Amino acid sequence: MASVKAGVAKRPAPSGSPGHPAKARIAKTGASPGLAKAPISKAPSQAARAASPPAAGEGAQTGRSETWRAFAESDPLYALVGEVSTHKVMDGNGKLDEGLLMKYLDMAIIQKAVKKPKDWVEFWAAMDIPVTNQVEVLEPILRFALEHEPESLGKIAAELLIGHRVKSKSLQEAIQGACKEEGTDKGFLRETFFLIFPKGPQSEWGWSRVGWSWQEWWKLVDGCYSGLDSARAFDELCWLLDKIEAEGGKPLVEQAQVWNETRLKKVKTLLCKFGGVENEKDLSACLDAALN
Repeated sequence: MASVKAGVAKRPAPSGSPGHPAKARIAKTGASPGLAKAPISKAPSQAARAASPPAAGEGAQTGRSETWRAFAESDPLYALVGEVSTHKVMDGNGKLDEGLLMKYLDMAIIQKAVKKPKDWVEFWAAMDIPVTNQVEVLEPILRFALEHEPESLGKIAAELLIGHRVKSKSLQEAIQGACKEEGTDKGFLRETFFLIFPKGPQSEWGWSRVGWSWQEWWKLVDGCYSGLDSARAFDELCWLLDKIEAEGGKPLVEQAQVWNETRLKKVKTLLCKFGGVENEKDLSACLDAALN
């Protein structure tokens, strides 16, 4: 106990305080000398807790881990987000743990822990993926979803973009990688592009964001469809244009604030390229949307 007293005696007295610091504290509290040692007696238990290693794999977030584990049955999404944020799929050096990612995707898609497309914004955020590594993680997610739940992928991709979780360039590169084989897109692109179409007078359903314009939208559409086989790209783009026109309530050529002559020309040129059509006028026989 002498070492404890020596430690207390070495503490400097507060400025302007007379006498020994230990005596000054006792005098203020009115406690006996024996009780003055009580705060010091806590130090061994705190040190013991700090020295106790966490459970295997828990790291520095043991407290949080205990929280999400308790909700594994009652709130699977909360539990999944907690686990994903605790055990990262990518380390600080940018190395992806593909096995761990597949485990999380099985929980999210096969076991239905992530039920709504908007929940993917939270799920992605929990992974904390650097911008420079987005494609490396997004591409296998697209592949897995295309294989197991393609009917929801269009909305999921749109939500990740609208929720500012992935960059449009990252999405394009991931799509090009995941859908490079014929027919592998399974129609999800047209739904994604429809949902993120720039909001306007005839597109009240669309996406409004500073910097998001028809030019940016078309750049993404062109880049993604150009990665598909030509026949598939032609059919998908025709469907997309027909859907936009139908929802807009008037022919595209009459939606002047969005579909001006320059933009319609770009669309027709790309359609001719995909469809092997030499005369733009022949496009009217292939789609319902009015481009002329």
